[in-house]
Amino acid sequence: MWRVFVMSKLQDVLIDIPLREEQMNCTRSLQTHRCKLNEAYGLPQRDQWIPLPPEEFGGPVVMRGPCNDCSWCRTDFLDCPLGNGSSCYDASYGGYVSMEFAKDAEIQTEEYNTSQENIASRFDRVWNKRLDVWKNKPICIISAGNHDILVENITTAAYENNVRFLLKTFQNVCEHIVWLGNTAPLRDDTEYKQTVESMRDFEAAVQRILSSSTSDVISYVNVFDASMSYFHNDHIHMGDDWYRSIGNDLFLPFITSPQKWNYLN
Repeated sequence: MWRVFVMSKLQDVLIDIPLREEQMNCTRSLQTHRCKLNEAYGLPQRDQWIPLPPEEFGGPVVMRGPCNDCSWCRTDFLDCPLGNGSSCYDASYGGYVSMEFAKDAEIQTEEYNTSQENIASRFDRVWNKRLDVWKNKPICIISAGNHDILVENITTAAYENNVRFLLKTFQNVCEHIVWLGNTAPLRDDTEYKQTVESMRDFEAAVQRILSSSTSDVISYVNVFDASMSYFHNDHIHMGDDWYRSIGNDLFLPFITSPQKWNYLN
């Protein structure tokens, strides 16, 4: 049975569509905005929030504290039972995890200082504890970059280090990682930090990491050039048609027919 955890910008498509598909028999099992994630995950709050050292170039960048810059982003998990099994573990789908940065200190516990480590630990302790039933660890669709570039004084090298940290953190808890590349900004406007040049540099950093890796459990989907000709809702966010197309054409078939994930390997 495959479970899919999405840490990218495809929340609406990969949550709403399975809920509408009656044959998938999906129910919403957990939904919360990011500022409530410690409580929702059953993670105790750290007594005192500790920002990451400046040299680590991690988020958050707007709201300083154990919360999320994108406080309206909602984490959403689904259970989609397979067949007629009555076990609560007979679910093929995971959900959407709102994670804005490759490395950040928004979710902290006494055990880990970063959101990424705490989320990965949650995956391992809760969803991966019954591999005798699941058979496989989850497939994780991950993306980061458009918000990382807002971190003060961040360099491409620092972003590259944080992406390495992110991939290493999830590599042991995910059966396969699909890195969904960043989209291009609406225009090359120096009013914003997300310029075409800066985002291309970030994409090149990810490609360097993956091209030098000997791992066969990470795939990369490059959408940068393709996104240039699509409608943008604002400078960095694409229109609904873009996310619907990516979700429907590329990822949704792998949820409903999980054997197709082999084609991404």
